[in-house]
Amino acid sequence: MHRFFRTFGLPVAVLAAVAAALGGGMTRPGGAPTARAATAAVTISDFQFTPATVTVNQGDTVTWTNNGPSIHTATSDTGVWDSGVLNVGASYSYTFSTPGTYAYHCSIHPSMLGTVIVTAATTSTPTASPAASATPSPTPSPTASPTASPTQPPAQAPDFAQFGFPTVGGSVQLAAGQGGTVAVGDQSVTIDPGTFAVPVTFELLVGSPSSFASLVEPDDQVIATFAFRVTGPNGRIGLFSKPVHYTLTGSAVSPQSEVYNTTATSPITAVKNPVAAVVQGDALTHNFIGAGVGWFVTTPKLAGTVTAPNTGHGPSSAGAEWWWLAIAGAAIVVGGTGTLVLARRRAR
Repeated sequence: MHRFFRTFGLPVAVLAAVAAALGGGMTRPGGAPTARAATAAVTISDFQFTPATVTVNQGDTVTWTNNGPSIHTATSDTGVWDSGVLNVGASYSYTFSTPGTYAYHCSIHPSMLGTVIVTAATTSTPTASPAASATPSPTPSPTASPTASPTQPPAQAPDFAQFGFPTVGGSVQLAAGQGGTVAVGDQSVTIDPGTFAVPVTFELLVGSPSSFASLVEPDDQVIATFAFRVTGPNGRIGLFSKPVHYTLTGSAVSPQSEVYNTTATSPITAVKNPVAAVVQGDALTHNFIGAGVGWFVTTPKLAGTVTAPNTGHGPSSAGAEWWWLAIAGAAIVVGGTGTLVLARRRAR
């Protein structure tokens, strides 16, 4: 027995040590198990983030994909990340290296909200193998937080002159940081100072209301159409630093008037803007923070309306014309009755 151990004992002990080392070798130096980062997907469609709340582990990546008909952004409320404008079909990814709860929104549609919850990564405590000699664990080098970058370069905003708004109704040249106003007919846009950090040409585009009539309910009518084309030194700008203020005035405006977004697609589609317009008297106002979609305004149909040609505003009240017709009709009836009575008197 002693001879057996002397003959085979040392190799067996060595093999046992190697086997123990390999058996625990599914670990990195220091004993921490290898972990593979995961990716969570968030879909942007129908003016909402789905899922609205996503939970990931520290080191995981969240990818937002715009599957809706309009452009959007995925923007951290605290400035941790900003996707920039995501055109239809575009994606953006960000890797979360710090645990916490991160609220975010769409800068173009502020009512769109989402949350990312990042949980701390767990590390298992290694159990030293009795057969293996202790090896000091290396000191991990600090890992810098990743810099978020879009999965594709930001694209220019669409040119809505090609998607239902062919006419430049008004234009204004603005120096960097300058404010101004542009108007056409009953429509105007006020631009606050600081909205653009570079010099731009701001164009208010309009189209024919009849071009969008098939996109609304039968009981509604399109009373205004408009889009923005903002061109800076590097091309068309899709996202503004501040909202611009749109105003439509006219007797066709009613408390039931609504704003719809239109897409830069063929065929054009439309969806109701998630933020309601403000109507006071015959004035409708709405704020917009980008030029990624076009818009039209609807109101319920009224008796006696006419459609104006390609001026960006369509049906207007023709009540005065109908009053004159009513008065003229009444005069005819009264005149005819008077003539009949006079003829009867003469016959007697």
